[in-house]
Amino acid sequence: MEGFDDPGVFYSDNFSIDNNQPDSQISLQNTKKKFKDFLRQFHSDNFNYKYRDTLKRNYNLKQYFLEVNIEDVASFDENLAEKLYKQPSEHLPIFEEAAREIADELTAPRPEGEEQAEDVQIMLKSDANPANLRAMKSNVISKLVKIPGIIVSASGIKAKATKIAIQCRSCSNIIPNLGIKPGLEGYVMPRKCNTEQAGRPKCPLDPYFIIPDKCKCVDFQILKLQELPDGIPQGEIPRHLHLYCDRYLCERVVPGN
Repeated sequence: MEGFDDPGVFYSDNFSIDNNQPDSQISLQNTKKKFKDFLRQFHSDNFNYKYRDTLKRNYNLKQYFLEVNIEDVASFDENLAEKLYKQPSEHLPIFEEAAREIADELTAPRPEGEEQAEDVQIMLKSDANPANLRAMKSNVISKLVKIPGIIVSASGIKAKATKIAIQCRSCSNIIPNLGIKPGLEGYVMPRKCNTEQAGRPKCPLDPYFIIPDKCKCVDFQILKLQELPDGIPQGEIPRHLHLYCDRYLCERVVPGN
């Protein structure tokens, strides 16, 4: 999710539409339906619908997040949990879309001015045994991993754009609601204007600029995690990981935790 392991494919046309993946889109829609079923139907032995009730309570308190135990997802649907484990960057946004739609259902009707449902952050946790930092191999890249450690530094809170709007300097054409992937990667601005108007000269290269007032941003923070002392071989230097945290994960820990 933080973008460190992104392969980095660059291209110039940011407005092209890929119509060659209908099966993938159908699969993602089915996955979202299963996530919605999980949030609606999962209950404990005493028929306490904890995720449905917690989501409604948090939303009414304007705390737009939901903590989910991934073992609960596995007990409801093993394939669903496996998708989260193996492809979290693809399926966690789908899970959050499902949570937003369920929250919309549970809290309707809302007061005037709050008709639009807010985004809901899914915060995963697990009771599984943590992995050793030094034992991790390339087969866990881009997968969910639980790692123990000590926070040794934490950055200040900064703003990260999730959606931006850009405008052409030449023809004033505005492209709104361009999504930005989570993590530290940015957005590659289109080099050419996509507006075609008869009788107008072509816009020059690199015509776009970002409209700050039409951007949507979230808070983010960078943490530095150091492996635990009992996992460091004698004579070795401690190893570190940089963690990207955003929204409600910010300021949850301080150095020393």
